[in-house]
Amino acid sequence: MKVLNQSTRYDLLRAQFNLDSKSMMNDEMKNSLNRIFSYVFNHTKIMYIEFIDEKVCCGYIKHHHSKQFEEVSYMETLKDIKYFNHFIQNIKSIKNAPNIKPSIINYSFWMKLDN
Repeated sequence: MKVLNQSTRYDLLRAQFNLDSKSMMNDEMKNSLNRIFSYVFNHTKIMYIEFIDEKVCCGYIKHHHSKQFEEVSYMETLKDIKYFNHFIQNIKSIKNAPNIKPSIINYSFWMKLDN
């Protein structure tokens, strides 16, 4: 039963990310969204893209930091967050989507990474 649930969860998340469709996304954005999708599927229990919030994005950065940014560089990790932010706000048009800003001046975002 657990395998069936994981398969269903995978299909549900995959459909929400629309990674297989021919859309206006460039390859870099598709790769970024693929990495976010993989993280969400493998490291959270989230089933709906609407529940991916700033806490999950901080977890994504922490995850790559714990691996010394070997698989995905620091800059790519930040671009992934920016692409995801653009995706949920502009492409998916999700109401009340978090506006995740990993910029240098967003002090509160960076403080959350220490927790």
